[in-house]
Amino acid sequence: EIYSLGIADVATFGELLGEGPFLFGDRPQSFDASAFGVIGNLKDGPFDSPVRDRIRTTKNIADYIGRIRAQYFSDLA
Repeated sequence: EIYSLGIADVATFGELLGEGPFLFGDRPQSFDASAFGVIGNLKDGPFDSPVRDRIRTTKNIADYIGRIRAQYFSDLA
Protein backbone atom coordinates (compact mmCIF):
# COMPACT_ATOMS: atom_id res chain seq x y z
CA GLU A 1 0.00 0.00 0.00
CA ILE A 2 2.81 2.42 0.86
CA TYR A 3 4.58 1.74 -2.45
CA SER A 4 1.31 2.37 -4.29
CA LEU A 5 0.99 5.76 -2.61
CA GLY A 6 4.60 6.62 -3.47
CA ILE A 7 4.12 5.61 -7.10
CA ALA A 8 0.98 7.75 -7.28
CA ASP A 9 2.97 10.69 -5.89
CA VAL A 10 5.66 10.17 -8.52
CA ALA A 11 3.00 10.14 -11.25
CA THR A 12 1.52 13.38 -9.91
CA PHE A 13 4.95 15.00 -9.75
CA GLY A 14 5.60 13.95 -13.35
CA GLU A 15 2.31 15.49 -14.44
CA LEU A 16 3.07 18.73 -12.58
CA LEU A 17 6.53 18.89 -14.14
CA GLY A 18 5.20 18.18 -17.61
CA GLU A 19 7.71 18.84 -20.36
CA GLY A 20 9.16 21.95 -18.76
CA PRO A 21 12.75 22.07 -17.61
CA PHE A 22 11.75 23.00 -14.06
CA LEU A 23 8.57 22.96 -12.01
CA PHE A 24 7.43 26.52 -12.68
CA GLY A 25 9.30 27.73 -15.73
CA ASP A 26 12.65 27.85 -17.43
CA ARG A 27 14.63 28.67 -14.29
CA PRO A 28 14.85 26.67 -11.07
CA GLN A 29 13.06 28.03 -8.02
CA SER A 30 13.04 27.13 -4.34
CA PHE A 31 10.36 24.53 -5.14
CA ASP A 32 12.87 22.74 -7.35
CA ALA A 33 15.45 22.68 -4.57
CA SER A 34 12.94 21.09 -2.22
CA ALA A 35 11.68 18.60 -4.77
CA PHE A 36 15.19 17.65 -5.84
CA GLY A 37 16.19 17.01 -2.24
CA VAL A 38 13.53 14.35 -1.96
CA ILE A 39 13.11 12.90 -5.41
CA GLY A 40 16.81 12.97 -6.28
CA ASN A 41 17.64 10.98 -3.17
CA LEU A 42 14.85 8.52 -3.85
CA LYS A 43 16.20 7.98 -7.37
CA ASP A 44 19.84 7.48 -6.42
CA GLY A 45 19.57 6.26 -2.85
CA PRO A 46 20.80 2.86 -1.71
CA PHE A 47 17.39 1.24 -1.23
CA ASP A 48 15.60 -0.70 -3.95
CA SER A 49 11.90 -0.02 -4.22
CA PRO A 50 9.13 0.20 -6.79
CA VAL A 51 9.05 3.96 -6.16
CA ARG A 52 12.73 4.29 -7.11
CA ASP A 53 12.13 2.17 -10.19
CA ARG A 54 9.23 4.41 -11.25
CA ILE A 55 11.31 7.57 -10.83
CA ARG A 56 14.11 6.07 -12.90
CA THR A 57 11.76 5.04 -15.70
CA THR A 58 9.73 8.26 -15.83
CA LYS A 59 11.70 10.16 -18.45
CA ASN A 60 10.72 13.70 -17.60
CA ILE A 61 11.54 13.17 -13.91
CA ALA A 62 14.85 11.41 -14.60
CA ASP A 63 15.79 14.23 -17.02
CA TYR A 64 14.77 16.85 -14.42
CA ILE A 65 17.06 15.30 -11.84
CA GLY A 66 19.84 15.15 -14.41
CA ARG A 67 19.44 18.85 -15.27
CA ILE A 68 19.67 19.91 -11.64
CA ARG A 69 22.65 17.63 -10.98
CA ALA A 70 24.47 18.97 -14.05
CA GLN A 71 23.78 22.61 -13.19
CA TYR A 72 24.50 22.54 -9.47
CA PHE A 73 26.40 19.36 -8.66
CA SER A 74 28.55 18.67 -11.71
CA ASP A 75 31.63 18.28 -9.51
CA LEU A 76 30.03 15.22 -7.89
CA ALA A 77 29.38 13.37 -11.13
